[in-house]
Amino acid sequence: MLEQADGSVIIHQGGEMGQGLLTQVRQVATYILNIPVSLIRIEGPSTSVVPNPASTGPLLAPLIMRKWYGTPASNCAPAYWTSAINYLRIRGMSGANSKASTSGTTVKKGGVLRWRSTAKSSLFSADLVYDLGWSLNPALDVGQVEGAFVQGIGYVLSEKLVFEPGGSGAEPAPDAGRLNSLNTWTYKPPATTSIPLEFNVRLFPRDLASSVPENTSEVLSSKEVGEPPLVLAAIVFFAVKAAVRATRKQRGLSPLFALEAPATVQEIQRACAVDLAHG
Repeated sequence: MLEQADGSVIIHQGGEMGQGLLTQVRQVATYILNIPVSLIRIEGPSTSVVPNPASTGPLLAPLIMRKWYGTPASNCAPAYWTSAINYLRIRGMSGANSKASTSGTTVKKGGVLRWRSTAKSSLFSADLVYDLGWSLNPALDVGQVEGAFVQGIGYVLSEKLVFEPGGSGAEPAPDAGRLNSLNTWTYKPPATTSIPLEFNVRLFPRDLASSVPENTSEVLSSKEVGEPPLVLAAIVFFAVKAAVRATRKQRGLSPLFALEAPATVQEIQRACAVDLAHG
């Protein structure tokens, strides 16, 4: 929305939050429209303006305008703008069909303290490298990678849903199937102690590559961040499994065993064949 009185721009968005979206939308609009950031205001989500919010794919429209017609979107006729939006929908770049391709790698060092008494796992160090293409805002994006990875740690180590068993015999238990892990006394999301003691995150240095072609399928050749780095935490689960295998071999047990995720203290004790009665 363009305010004719002072030339300011009001941008309405669909309601994503927690990913630095508003800051990056301002950056893209400032770059494409070539106006000061002080003239751009981001409005909160409102169904009276955006009744059917989708993904952030339509952010690509100004970039398509610049690529096709060699001019900012603000200088183009409405018909051209409509053509760009239709092009994005056909290509599956907006709405629920938006696609993203990201990649990352993790080098993880960990340890398990006092196996026989607690089976409590502790993460000593984690080094992450994430390919974000051309990052729109490295400070925001690194924070997103860190947060997603820690969420993934909770997913593979502590966040277990516990349900009331069904009972035995022909008569089912009165509360069979009831969710027992209702709060943080019984359901354990990641906490500050879940963060590795040494935690390093780097974005893949695209500027050091000899040739990086422009990716018109993404906003200014950037890639998605937020949810994808969560899967890097799988390395934490496999590090715990390697530690369990090591202690089993030391005690003459079979190195072949089952370890279910999340690898809670109880699950690690079971996999280690710990006899709680004798410590």
